[in-house]
Amino acid sequence: MLKKHRPEVRRVLVVDDSPFVRQVLLRLIEDDPRFVVVETAGDGLEALELAAQVKPDVITLDLEMPLCNGVEFLRIQSERCPIPVVVVSATDATGELAAQVIEAGAFEFVQKPTSLADARLEQIGADLRKKLWTACQTGPVSPGPFKEPGGNLPRIAVGPYKAVMIGLSTGGPQLLYRTLPEIRGDFPLPIGVVLHMPEGFTEALARRLNEKSQVEVLEAREGLEFLPGRIIIGRSGYHFKARRQDHGQVVAQLSAETRDIYCPSVDGLFESAAMTYGAGLLAVVMTGMGSDGTDGAAWVKAQGGTVLVQSQATSVVYGMPRAVKAAGLSDGEIDSFQLSMFLNSLT
Repeated sequence: MLKKHRPEVRRVLVVDDSPFVRQVLLRLIEDDPRFVVVETAGDGLEALELAAQVKPDVITLDLEMPLCNGVEFLRIQSERCPIPVVVVSATDATGELAAQVIEAGAFEFVQKPTSLADARLEQIGADLRKKLWTACQTGPVSPGPFKEPGGNLPRIAVGPYKAVMIGLSTGGPQLLYRTLPEIRGDFPLPIGVVLHMPEGFTEALARRLNEKSQVEVLEAREGLEFLPGRIIIGRSGYHFKARRQDHGQVVAQLSAETRDIYCPSVDGLFESAAMTYGAGLLAVVMTGMGSDGTDGAAWVKAQGGTVLVQSQATSVVYGMPRAVKAAGLSDGEIDSFQLSMFLNSLT
């Protein structure tokens, strides 16, 4: 079904073992005149052959497929010719594969549509097209280790801090895989993280990071205590906040209210942490689309805390950091490869 296309239109290869899902994705993608689905593949091996033939600008990728699953496809394709990949998958049975595909360099994630009558289909389509367009503009995400020199760390006050909160989105999973394992085992502060991912992905991400890190990495659950050397990653589909109990302990508070665009939201975590830790909070806004984190950063500054943003040069998508900086809320910039070094300098 190889289609002709205009040069300005972005070419998409759709990879999924379900004929039904392939047709749904084709329809959702081609609702936007900026895209044309040049081919579809039913398994990873077929996708490897077609990618070499049609040279797509971006690929949508299922995880669980016969012959060659999504992780195997991405690893092989990255060695042959890196192409940005947006994973489109149900997450109830693919958690471990999702964690592996992040390491292999997947650009973004979208929840797989389950029905043509799904009330969320329009929202899924809009989200998918937005991420496909961003992937085309940005290019592949490198899964490899940082190779840049250390450089100068941000010149800001280095404490004393009581807690660190980090917000990120597109490009964030790979950044966490590179950064968290480098944090020293005796790190003296609790860390909270909000990462925009579809429901079901954060549990596997936290488990995988915990295996690789010297510090403890856990997915948020109600009442989980913020402790020195513990990193808590917000659970997808639940707002994640820091709450101080009557006896002084700070614990995670979760709610399933989903009126906000992002759930969890960086704004929600930052605001609650600012009210909890006051001037002792260090908030870091890293790579990602949109402006989530800007309102939260204003709360941090209002309470006397410190805000860092990722540099444009090292952001996969310079949306969230740009919004915070443009609002005049940033105390300094940090390169992605400096984050672990900077955190390890805190006492």
